[in-house]
Amino acid sequence: MRAEAEDTVGDAGSLGPEIRTGFSGRTRKPVPRWVAYFQFAVFVGIGIALLIGGLRRYDAAQPIAGGRTTTGTVTTVNTGQNCGRHGCSTYWVPTIQFTANGRGFTFAGPESGSSMNTGDQVQVSYDPSNPAFARDLSAGVGEAWMLMLFGALAILIGSASFLLGFRRLHTALNLKSARDESGWVGHSGLHSVWGISAAVVVMVAIVVFVLAVHLQPALAPNALAYEVGSVLVTSVTVRVPAKINLQLAVGPPRPDGYHGLVTVFHAVSLFDDVTAAPAETDSVTVTGEGAGLVPEDADNLALRAVRALRQSLAERAGAGGSGGVGGGGGADGVAGVAAGGGIAVTIAKRIPVAGGMAGGSADAAAALVACNELWATGLSQAELCEIAGQVGSDVAFAVLGGTAVGRGRGELLTPVPAAPATYHWVLALADGHLSTPTVFRTLDRQRQGQQVADPELSAELMQALNSADPVKLGAALSNDLQEPALTLFPALRKTLDAGREAGALGALVSGSGPTCFFLAGSSDEATDLANALSGAGICRAVATATGPAAGASVI
Repeated sequence: MRAEAEDTVGDAGSLGPEIRTGFSGRTRKPVPRWVAYFQFAVFVGIGIALLIGGLRRYDAAQPIAGGRTTTGTVTTVNTGQNCGRHGCSTYWVPTIQFTANGRGFTFAGPESGSSMNTGDQVQVSYDPSNPAFARDLSAGVGEAWMLMLFGALAILIGSASFLLGFRRLHTALNLKSARDESGWVGHSGLHSVWGISAAVVVMVAIVVFVLAVHLQPALAPNALAYEVGSVLVTSVTVRVPAKINLQLAVGPPRPDGYHGLVTVFHAVSLFDDVTAAPAETDSVTVTGEGAGLVPEDADNLALRAVRALRQSLAERAGAGGSGGVGGGGGADGVAGVAAGGGIAVTIAKRIPVAGGMAGGSADAAAALVACNELWATGLSQAELCEIAGQVGSDVAFAVLGGTAVGRGRGELLTPVPAAPATYHWVLALADGHLSTPTVFRTLDRQRQGQQVADPELSAELMQALNSADPVKLGAALSNDLQEPALTLFPALRKTLDAGREAGALGALVSGSGPTCFFLAGSSDEATDLANALSGAGICRAVATATGPAAGASVI
């Protein structure tokens, strides 16, 4: 139906030619052209934004639906401690946000989760076939199509209204171009106060809908706990303690070349930090105390521990073992992860190298614990200790920590049921090194022609630990390797004598040496003793420590 134009009669405030609409017969005046432009820009702008948002929403929903992992961000971290008679270990409970099927989720990570900091990126493994995720996928695609539909509708309404207004004015005035009537456009139905108000209401409703879709709150922590298989961290750092031997009784050489031992291990708070991260090939990097003396090749004990864990996982998978693996992968899945790439091991050392404190064994234990966490193998501490015993004599104890009796080569461990107590130690680090095999060979030479009995556990030492009496403990310390160590490193005699003169309750060479340790009655006495040894100038460095310390623990 055509519209008819009438000349406008009036003063300068008139609104130009009136247009009589054919549907209602009402005469309506045109509106300023900027109103039409503004309305067109609003409709089309919002329409384009909705189209882009819909496309992005659709694109975000697609790749996640076919996968099992995505990247999450640690938002908060809560910590706690599990304490036992051998000390305390820290656990972390991270809250992690991640996106699946285009929608954000939040969940609380496992209590035994690795050490994490706010902002850390982690990989989240989940089951996309879970009904909750299937619903989210359908909702995500549906929301995408709805956004694109609203966008197309907004563009259509804005364009149609704009073009119809020009067409009506053009028809009414019988002009070649509506632009010939400068400053005005014809009435399209939306070019009015009520029409524009209605358009604004519709646009606000659309915007509210879009915000409701995209800014909906994430699920509360633990809401997705049953839907998330596991959290795979990109690296794991383990802190592992040094050890001293409160007793080291050495028997005669065995046919396999080793000596039978009875030893009482005691973990002290001097730590190495070992980080394991996925890599193309196995490698090791060492920094800190004595780094230049540590091999950075396949002979490194930490890398040997990584290989031993891989082999154990492969054997378990071949035997059909479950492995206790998170994420539903089973032993086969974990063995595949372990064999699928290398491990980059980074060791930050504080434990002296070749100092009789099992620094290399500690690093191997830390590598085992780190890879166990990184690969989510689910192996227990006892299972890790079994693998550790294959790597080295002292490795299993570094996994266990606390105070324990070691037999065999030292790998057969029994925790000591000692009374709760904290002992204060001073460690004198020598300016030199001793080779453990050399010290054992020296012991064998010194014992030549003697009848060497099988080693026995010291009852005096056990009584001292049970009573938590540092004076009795100091008197019960013993080490069969001390005399050969002193023969090879005579300067250690001065160190031991200086410690005794400064009031130490007990003084002993640690393991095969050359580190010497001293027992003090309290923290203040340990500080005074350390100052005395340092001032005497008889050792390279002095450190204080407490024990027993927890074994290798994720930090």
